Amino acid sequence: MLLQGQVRDAAGRSVSGAQVALFWSERVGSLAASVRARTDADGRYRYTLHVHDGKPHALFAVGPYQETGGIAPIRSATVDIVLRPLVRVRGRVFVEPLGGSPALRTLTAYAGGARVETSVGGAEPFGLLLPPGRYRLAVRASRDHRSWEREVSLDGRRVEVDLGEVSLLATPLGRADGRRLPLFAPTEGPGVDPSRPGPSGRRLLGALRGRWVLVLAGDLRRPVDRLRLAGLVTFWQRHRDLRDRFAVLLLQARGPEELQELRTLLSAQAEALWGGGPLPFPLFLDGAGATLEAWGTPELPRVVLLDPDGLVVGGGDEATLVERLAR
Repeated sequence: MLLQGQVRDAAGRSVSGAQVALFWSERVGSLAASVRARTDADGRYRYTLHVHDGKPHALFAVGPYQETGGIAPIRSATVDIVLRPLVRVRGRVFVEPLGGSPALRTLTAYAGGARVETSVGGAEPFGLLLPPGRYRLAVRASRDHRSWEREVSLDGRRVEVDLGEVSLLATPLGRADGRRLPLFAPTEGPGVDPSRPGPSGRRLLGALRGRWVLVLAGDLRRPVDRLRLAGLVTFWQRHRDLRDRFAVLLLQARGPEELQELRTLLSAQAEALWGGGPLPFPLFLDGAGATLEAWGTPELPRVVLLDPDGLVVGGGDEATLVERLAR
């Protein structure tokens, strides 16, 4: 889609040499964009949009010396942008160390749901440059850390806003490396007593001691989660010689009242997902959401690897399993 428009300053004058991009990256206090357009002598630009994902998007124009900027949502092929003095939003992110190595953090600024700026780094301070407006700031590290979000309103009266220190603490699942799962308490599934989900879960895992266990937690009503399941079925099919050494459990996040609804859906798509045949893994329901809440509500789908002693292998998945079994 070809976008075009004009960039003006707050007084209505056209701005030559401004750069227009879908989003910018903050690098050492300045802005950079891999794909951008430059305005001509009349402040006009042409920008080809290659994204067609149905999500909201905006164009972010930055003045020649990165002192002014403006954001306008993409609602048609013509997008005019007004520049105003940029505000520096600074702060520092603390990421709880896991596994002996510090995790990178990603800070993203959204305007009206559109991603407009990112900052990737470690413990060093960040300094976003944003025009006045309302933003949602989101900071994330690894999948084993809690995320942080905040709504920020920049009125332009201050040239700098200090957010202080943002802390990204590890989830209970992230801290469980070398320990037992924080909880496994399915409310429905093979061998589950709905009135005693906690003891049922402990008994199920206890029966698998001596084997490696892969637990796929997800919402299998979603295509992306079903694709992750298909990958595990393919893994199972390719490693027939190792099946006596590992097991796979499926944990469905809150959703259907009964698992039969989900089994019907998976059965209808079995041919497309894994070449047909019955689902080779037992399916459990986290009906009350207690298990995933105890894990720290991880991003789904999520695979957790347990060693033969029932202890969590931090960051483990089927690739880790093959590596460990080859030792």
